[in-house]
Amino acid sequence: MTFRHLRTWLLVTSLAANGFLAGMLLTPHPQKSFAPPPPDGLLKHMTSVLSEQDARILRRVAAEQGLDQHQPDDFDDFHRRANQMMRQENFDAVAFAQLVDEFAAKRQQAGDLIGRMLVHALPQMSQEGRRAIADLRPPPPPGPPKPRQ
Repeated sequence: MTFRHLRTWLLVTSLAANGFLAGMLLTPHPQKSFAPPPPDGLLKHMTSVLSEQDARILRRVAAEQGLDQHQPDDFDDFHRRANQMMRQENFDAVAFAQLVDEFAAKRQQAGDLIGRMLVHALPQMSQEGRRAIADLRPPPPPGPPKPRQ
């Protein structure tokens, strides 16, 4: 194969790759939620697949662990604040890092609450209930996708 034939194939491959990438960039994609469900939403999702007795155990343990008093994360507020900071002419990296750390700490606290709830609830639940939780898939994002701004 000569360089001339190789150059032709490289040109065709390059055009095809660029067309594919342009198509991926220009076609609309459904916006997926970035945030996992809040602890109370996850609790509702878990209890929806459990027997009444196992659901009662899970709700009782969640209340004992303070899950019902946890303030839900406002991911939309975090995203809005982060976008505002990134758009500012004078970007404040320290304030942005503090915002990210604050949100990460809230997420960590929510994850710890869910983990503690499961540690205390699973030993009291039936085998069918534990299996139902093990087979559970994350809930779909609530409502229609929000338009991008």
